[in-house]
Amino acid sequence: MRFALFFAAMNAVYKFVLCVMRRFIKNDKVNAPIAGFLAGLMSQLDVKARRQFLLCLLLSRLTDTCYTMAEKHGLVRRHRYGEVALFVFASTSQQYAMGCE
Repeated sequence: MRFALFFAAMNAVYKFVLCVMRRFIKNDKVNAPIAGFLAGLMSQLDVKARRQFLLCLLLSRLTDTCYTMAEKHGLVRRHRYGEVALFVFASTSQQYAMGCE
């Protein structure tokens, strides 16, 4: 329940800051990073173990997104189930590193 409330609060802070900043600054290239930074500060309110778990999930998702973008731009050859294999590898290695800590 706390994890869901934490995500809801983080998303609410992001949307609130983004909407308020859009009234004053019309450039989303400036607004989005500032709103993201302030929403990221919400992670300091959560327990350290859950923050590490969230980081593990987000880093795995980041590697998947980077791989998909590299495929679309022609930097990486297309492999069948390549993004799934990369996501599983990244998730497993990060969870192993988190367990060794």
